[in-house]
Amino acid sequence: MRLLPAAAVAASLVSLAACTPIGLPPSSPPSSPPSSAPSIAAPVAEPSAAPVAPAPPVVPPPPAPVAEPSAVPAPAVPAPPVTAPAAPSGTDYATTGEGPGVQVFIDDMAGAAEGVPAGVPDGYDWKYASRMGRGIDSTDAPYVNAWGQLYPVEGTTPPPNCRVEIRDIGASAVGADGVWRVVQSSAGTGGGAFPASYQGANAEADVVTTADGASSVGRPPAGYNHHFWPTTDRGLLPSPLTGIVAHFKARLVPTAGQSDDCDQAQYVIAAGADYYGAANGTAGPLGDVAIGRSKLVEREWRWFTMATPSAADLLANPPFGP
Repeated sequence: MRLLPAAAVAASLVSLAACTPIGLPPSSPPSSPPSSAPSIAAPVAEPSAAPVAPAPPVVPPPPAPVAEPSAVPAPAVPAPPVTAPAAPSGTDYATTGEGPGVQVFIDDMAGAAEGVPAGVPDGYDWKYASRMGRGIDSTDAPYVNAWGQLYPVEGTTPPPNCRVEIRDIGASAVGADGVWRVVQSSAGTGGGAFPASYQGANAEADVVTTADGASSVGRPPAGYNHHFWPTTDRGLLPSPLTGIVAHFKARLVPTAGQSDDCDQAQYVIAAGADYYGAANGTAGPLGDVAIGRSKLVEREWRWFTMATPSAADLLANPPFGP
């Protein structure tokens, strides 16, 4: 089934493992890393005790004169065209059909990490594989913010002249009608350099915007990752909610005007998403949705994803087609 576009909203952050980082949403820092943790009605007035007067009898009006039929029937007025809702900013996945194949979503939630992210404590349950967070429990959190995290592979040193381009980050959701809709997307990303464990102060990040709107990220400072999210507001979720996916692309590119050392670069990226109570503002996330496995970044564009539906449900109703 092809994904239909939906209203754009939202930016981001994370809740990672058993700790709480300092972060920024698209409009302000997120306050926690990915983590494994997850009105009173007005009184009703008494009815009046006064008797209700009976209504007067209805006197039927005199019959109207019957008009002679027209010799020329009036032309039918065509119904106005139905206008589809505007797509979110960034890639219009539902129109172009561009998006991850269903097997990417399945593999990103089932396999082990392709490389271990450097500096992540062993107690963090997303270090070696994907994991589910709150899933589709959006009871107190009607908004979602997609995000990603870029790390050097454990035991490696990033070369100086290789950058990572990231683009088309977003989140899609499906409700009771079974239709997947993009609820958040942007061509480039916001974000910054966070401690690998999400404990401590952030550092300055080397990020530039490319001519086509993607984000180009230089190597993070030693001991840091690059944590990123869409530049838009957080996405409003359908209710009831039956599924969420997050998705973006990344690739390695040599620094312009410098020797190409990307063959020495070993980076991994994982995709995730957080729940929020509002479309923007400084209030922190209310737990993460899920976190996909960490995968290697290559010279060619590659999709990185997270998904809450089971493999069977994804195959039966893929977000972007087979």
